Amino acid sequence: MICRQITYGSSAYLTPPDPEKPTMTATPPWGTPAAEEPQPLVPGRGYFTIVEQLTGSGDSMTWRVDPEPIPAGHSREEARAAALHLARTFQPRHPFSPKDRTIFRVDEDSYLVVVVGLTRTFHFRVTVAERLT
Repeated sequence: MICRQITYGSSAYLTPPDPEKPTMTATPPWGTPAAEEPQPLVPGRGYFTIVEQLTGSGDSMTWRVDPEPIPAGHSREEARAAALHLARTFQPRHPFSPKDRTIFRVDEDSYLVVVVGLTRTFHFRVTVAERLT
């Protein structure tokens, strides 16, 4: 069966072909709107993953957000999946030669990752955040 798309406002519905003129209503005849297309991520909106880690060296080491917050999708679930992926794969600035990694889930939206190096142990945090302003 070939269907055609009817658009009403910002919603689109697939309807079976009708020899008569299609009726355009806010809700399709069967009562459920078609799934909306994912919206492109607008910079500054949506969810982000934030990595906090030590940067610098020697006496000038500082704890900071590095890299900049990373856009992670339109839903908290997408961002949580991205945060877990980062906790598993992100290469922090320290230690230089990582030997082992242990991931702790602090809550549903954040991880603490302990990375053991050749001579020292460091940690970093990965957090899911929704930008409000």
